Amino acid sequence: MTAHEQVVPPQVLAAFGVAAEDVVHLDGGQGSSVRAGALVLKPYADDLEVTWFAGLASRVLPDGFCLPAPVAALDGRWTVDGWAAVEHVPGVADP
Repeated sequence: MTAHEQVVPPQVLAAFGVAAEDVVHLDGGQGSSVRAGALVLKPYADDLEVTWFAGLASRVLPDGFCLPAPVAALDGRWTVDGWAAVEHVPGVADP
């Protein structure tokens, strides 16, 4: 784990319905995202931004690109203790 990687708190994993043994740190970005089962979890500081993105993403019809869909916690919240989730989309990013 690098200095930028964070450990996802157990209550966050439980809220999104994923197990700790499924957590794999992802390379790239700020080094803080993890894959947890079928989700990608990332720490966010702004609940309003995540809520805005969730609303925007629900109206976008991807045409020639992938946009990971935001995933709410089991209780419907978009963020839990500062963490948000999107679906994991397999593939390779274009340079």
